[in-house]
Amino acid sequence: MPLSDRTRALLHLLLWCGVFLTVAGLLQIVQPGWFDSDTSYHLAVGRLIRQHGILHGFPWTPFSVMADRYADTELLLHLTLAGLDIVVPAHAVGVAGTVLGALLLLTMMLLVGCLGYTVLLSQPLLARVRSRPRLFSEQAVAALNQAVPRDAQVFTCDWQLTGDMLLALPERRFMVALDPMLFYRKDRSRFESWQQLVRQGPKQPARIIQDRFGARFVLCEDNPAFFAFMRALRADPMAVLRLRAPPLTLFEIAPQKSGADANEKPTERQ
Repeated sequence: MPLSDRTRALLHLLLWCGVFLTVAGLLQIVQPGWFDSDTSYHLAVGRLIRQHGILHGFPWTPFSVMADRYADTELLLHLTLAGLDIVVPAHAVGVAGTVLGALLLLTMMLLVGCLGYTVLLSQPLLARVRSRPRLFSEQAVAALNQAVPRDAQVFTCDWQLTGDMLLALPERRFMVALDPMLFYRKDRSRFESWQQLVRQGPKQPARIIQDRFGARFVLCEDNPAFFAFMRALRADPMAVLRLRAPPLTLFEIAPQKSGADANEKPTERQ
């Protein structure tokens, strides 16, 4: 009995769905790491929604406009990740990427173009994805969680790794995520102070970090742009080196001392 046009159309649609799911799944398999820190941020937000419900503010980056006026433009993605993180916590990103990637491919209906682009043009990109290192080893995560208490404000030198930091150090507060303009728009004066600190490295920056940003810890990546700032911290008697986990360094800002103790430099600890 010949199939009707509707049945053939449905079978073709199901076939394409299977093809797109396979392609999206293979793309997830061939890249052992995530493409960038934005993925870490989205997974972290999914976990925060699971713990706190729908977010109307984002207090984990208090110097960003998102702290008070948070509009979740990727709510569907975050709800998907929140659910998958319960069922398959180790593979939530991969499963979400597979399903959403298949939907995207199905919508575009350009399988040949996508495969051609992947084969001919995206080899450098795939090589970059495969070579992105894990920023936090299990040992570093354990040490950071032991050194930095929950609800602590952490001063960071940049914004690009905030997603990774949110995952490694849940319930801590950082400078800004996704885009530094979110910090600039909320508090231009403090944003400019932040940039001046990390770019110029003035003498004794610990007091400024403590008074201006309310931060007790500094977590900074090894970047030549921040070397002057790192040297200034090492020379500052109020700053204590707590942990070296390349490419990251953790300092603790010691409370101000008075009297005879003011001349004593805290002991550095690896």
